[in-house]
Amino acid sequence: MELNEFFTWEYLATFAGCMVATGLVTQMLKGALDKVVSIPTQLLACMVAVVILVLAQLFTGTLTVSTGVLSLLNGIAVASATSGTISGVKRMVGGKEE
Repeated sequence: MELNEFFTWEYLATFAGCMVATGLVTQMLKGALDKVVSIPTQLLACMVAVVILVLAQLFTGTLTVSTGVLSLLNGIAVASATSGTISGVKRMVGGKEE
């Protein structure tokens, strides 16, 4: 990844890349979705992570049944790390924890 690129599909396929994107997308969606339906943040983060991982594999040509299934497990790991990070930041700045 070059320094002038923010995200690439290869970077999004990594744990760190997916975690950053999951955190950003989850926080953006959470505010909008809360006005319509209440979805637990961790569940939303898991769904977002799985979608990002599957799309990254699709666009890099590495999507197979096997990697798709593994995306479910990897999505749970990414969502857990992302949700923990979000909660920690909220505690540090004195906001409420979800």
